Amino acid sequence: MKNDNQDTFTTTFKFKNEWKDAFKDDEFIKIFSSDILENYIINKRWYGGKASTLKYIEVVDHFKITSKKNTYYGVLLEVNFKEAFFQHYFMPVAFMTTDELDTNTIIAPAKFGNIDGYLVDALHQDDFRKLLFDNIAQSTESKGLKLIFHKGSNLVDKEYKSSKFMGVEQSNTSIIYNDAFVLKIFRRIYVSTNPDYEISRFLTERMHYENTPAIWLCRKEISLEV
Repeated sequence: MKNDNQDTFTTTFKFKNEWKDAFKDDEFIKIFSSDILENYIINKRWYGGKASTLKYIEVVDHFKITSKKNTYYGVLLEVNFKEAFFQHYFMPVAFMTTDELDTNTIIAPAKFGNIDGYLVDALHQDDFRKLLFDNIAQSTESKGLKLIFHKGSNLVDKEYKSSKFMGVEQSNTSIIYNDAFVLKIFRRIYVSTNPDYEISRFLTERMHYENTPAIWLCRKEISLEV
């Protein structure tokens, strides 16, 4: 896919490790959290720190998840501000060659080992969205229990058919699956339990309330709830 943003970048970030080992490389983590993300995140609709002055971004945790085609990372970011407070954000990240891109929105051009491509928000890749659906439908757990997929009792579909974004990007990202289900990705992560998730789960699983969307989800132990 031709990327409309390709010509706007003047720097290709080069790293010695292959993408599958990216987060084992301290140099990559340093450049990713500073030179790359500091220019990217401030322009996103879901970024809630626009009224404050960004000081630095730190990668505080991550998990790896793989499909038959690609390796993806879920990254927990701590955004620190000069006003002496911080916020946490979740970002799924992919590395794609030009031929693999499903999106015109990229984070930055990059080279891992001998492979040229682009860092992108993984949610814009159909392969990643399918991977999420398949794992939720199967209620799988990753090795080490760092990532747990759980489905609600109302999710009966087992086959991935399609996915698309719901309207314009907002403070969270919502994906419509099979024209029947909505997966909400909470971009900003709170230390306490997310009330949106807890209320939906209570109404669905405990009260069996029929006038609210039934819940189905994926959970990560470091406060990530999707």
